[in-house]
Amino acid sequence: MKLGQEAYFTTDRRSRICDVIDEKITIGKAVQWSTTDGMRAVKPFTTGTFAGVVMHTDDNDKGIIENPTTASILQSGNIVVKVAENVAKGDKAGVKNTGEFVKAATGTAIKGYFETTAKSGELAVLVLEGII
Repeated sequence: MKLGQEAYFTTDRRSRICDVIDEKITIGKAVQWSTTDGMRAVKPFTTGTFAGVVMHTDDNDKGIIENPTTASILQSGNIVVKVAENVAKGDKAGVKNTGEFVKAATGTAIKGYFETTAKSGELAVLVLEGII
């Protein structure tokens, strides 16, 4: 499994191509809507409105998407993420102001849960149930 990659195929997958205009974004991390360009552009998550998770692409081996360009953002479905604390299967998901994934009680709660158990710094499967 690769960071930012879908863990398995699902029929309820929803992703969106968004502009990256403000700064670099990291594959597998959370992003928020840009304050300068509405729901068309994304930037790294800090304290804004969660927009989804940056997806891995086969042509990107650096793990960074630099502006100006576009990126695929997963908004519903499953994706491999790195967790910043120990999580257990079934834990509600949250995101820290660094874009890292944690339990909902530790960060900003998002609509999703962890499908696998992982220790801090390891990869886990995050199931997103939409962004609204």
